[in-house]
Amino acid sequence: MSKGFKLLRLDYLFSVLIPCLLAIYLNSYDLKSNIWLLAGFAFYAITGNTLNDVIDMTDPNEKETLERVEGYGRKEILVLSIASFIIGTACFMNSIIINPLLAVYLALIVFLVIFYCLFKSLVIINHVILGVSHIVLPWFMIKINA
Repeated sequence: MSKGFKLLRLDYLFSVLIPCLLAIYLNSYDLKSNIWLLAGFAFYAITGNTLNDVIDMTDPNEKETLERVEGYGRKEILVLSIASFIIGTACFMNSIIINPLLAVYLALIVFLVIFYCLFKSLVIINHVILGVSHIVLPWFMIKINA
């Protein structure tokens, strides 16, 4: 895998998409009607990863992050994050127009992920935040979208 793909940390998509796929499967929803939500969550996962890397680049103790982003500047990674956020938001737009409540859930997810990125030292609280933002809220979004 090239270094650019490692920068996106696509292996992390598993932890974001599996709860969504479980919500679709366990409730017997149609995968096609939720494909745009899944795409949006995939792009938001890339956004979260790259935003996290931008923040971690300032910490010299984050050796794994520094190795992964070697050769890239903070602005370049931030541009990836912003572009992924815009594409992800575009994927969600159709569902949000139909049901505006999804925008509230999405805004809450974005806030929780940014909170996690900024305050990683609050370990137990952040595990709860990640559970809510990666499992509970996407589950509700899929149920509302169905």
